[in-house]
Amino acid sequence: MDTLAAQLNWPPEDGLVRLDKFEEPWQRALCRGRLLAPDATLADAGVGEGDVVTVVRIELLAEGWKIKDEFALSSEEEDEE
Repeated sequence: MDTLAAQLNWPPEDGLVRLDKFEEPWQRALCRGRLLAPDATLADAGVGEGDVVTVVRIELLAEGWKIKDEFALSSEEEDEE
């Protein structure tokens, strides 16, 4: 899968942002409804010519951020002014 990741310009798996206590694999490959062993070659996994291999990768992306401003007024304080 490292070769595929390099071809797709994906960052290496060990460079992905991690969550504590998340034990599931961050990437996996499936063929004909079976999970392929991560270290097996396609031939060793029984993938034949014309078989479709689906690669799933979990990446965490920031949806936004929050700036902490200790001097900001709360909405109640703003209403009083």
